[in-house]
This record gives sequence, structure tokens and C-alpha cells, in this order.
Amino acid sequence: NGIVVRINHTELQWLGYSAEELIGRMKLTELMTPASRTLFDDVFPRFMQRGFVQDVEFEMVRKDGTVFPVLLNASALRDGNGEYLMSRATVYDITERKAAEAKIQRLSQLYVALSQCSQAIVRCANQEELFAQICRDAVQFGGAKLAWIGLVDESGKWVKPVAANGVGVEYVDGIRISVDAGEAAGRGPTGIAIREKRPFWCKDFMTDPATVPWQAHAARFGLGASAALPFYRDGVAIGAFTLYAHQV
Repeated sequence: NGIVVRINHTELQWLGYSAEELIGRMKLTELMTPASRTLFDDVFPRFMQRGFVQDVEFEMVRKDGTVFPVLLNASALRDGNGEYLMSRATVYDITERKAAEAKIQRLSQLYVALSQCSQAIVRCANQEELFAQICRDAVQFGGAKLAWIGLVDESGKWVKPVAANGVGVEYVDGIRISVDAGEAAGRGPTGIAIREKRPFWCKDFMTDPATVPWQAHAARFGLGASAALPFYRDGVAIGAFTLYAHQV
């Protein structure tokens, strides 16, 4: 019936449960994410038929609700008549491996985006075309959720969006950004990047103190992290390229 009958100390530490909370009380699937339960429902019949499964990846859920990836190998234990008794499984925590794979994937995407942007610089006939293409490349090839470019207006105080691409471009239409440190709207990532001539990395957009003026608006669009990169003309910062990721 899938109920846990034995579990070792290592996995108890991973999951944050005591043995008494699990053994004889909880099913294996209760320790999985909904997507992994669906996968398990597909794998289990094959396991029953073949008597083993190898290298199946699941996501398990700790007692505190956090999720971590595991790799499962399992074999069936049967009696002398071949009747199924129980399964014996070895579970590997592959958090570090998955993080390394994700990092490699992100870097690969960024290198492709960089190459595309370099080509755009050569091919585009004017600034408007170039800015639009770079925003598209950041989303299509770089994996950004949203990207936009803003230029400092004639007053030298406000940043005016001139190009945008991605999911939630409406977010850009509803923001006011200044480069004046005396304005609350000037103390955010883009304003700081232009004023101080340095990249501003925001790992968690919804909790960073610098993004408070825009958090309520950003919540509608699922923005997780951002990067604001200043760019220059003749050594003067004239605007910024701002990108967003869907996750922290």
C-alpha cells in the first residue's frame, strides 16, 4: 500500500521528520511534490512488472515544505514463490548536481545571448532597431523573463523606457524611475546603476529594500530577480539595460 515501513537516519535528516512520524503512518507519495506523484504513478506499474527501477528523478518535500531533488534506484523483494513483499530503495540527494547543471545551463544561455547581441550591434541600422533586438535576444536566447532598456530623458532626472521584450512588458509601462538619489524612485536598481555607473544585482526582487517602491506592481508579474546594467556614450551613463528572472 506504499506506506513507509523502514527508513534510515540520513533520509530522516533530509526530510526533517522523526521515524515515529513516518513509519507505519505515511505513504511514500506523501513525501513527494504533485508532479513527482504523477511520475511515480507511471513508474510504479513498471517497477511491479520488472522488479526494479534505476535512475528515476523525483522531488521530495521536507516537513517544512521545502523541496529537494533525489535520484531513486529500487528493487523488489519477493518470497520463494515470487510473491511481491516490499521494495528496497536507495535514494540519493542530488541537490548539488542539479544546481551545477542549472548553472551550466544559465551560462550557456548567456553566452548565446552575448553572441546574438554582438551580431545585432553589427547588423542593426539604428539605435531603435538595436535596442529592440537586444531585448529580444536577452529573452529568447538568454533565458530572461523580461528585459527593457531605458534612457535618461532631456531633464536628466527620469528614465524613459524605449524598448522592452518578454513576459509582462506591461510592467515597464507602469513604472516611474529616476536617477535622482533624492527621489524614492531614484534609489532603485536602475537609478543606482546609472547614477553610480555600476551594475546592480538584485537576487530577490520582492524582498530587496532597494525595490520597495515597485514591489506591489511587480507582484502581478512574478518577478524573482533583476540586474540593472548601465551603458554609456562618450563615457557618460545615458541609460540602463534591465533584466528580470522568473525566480530568485
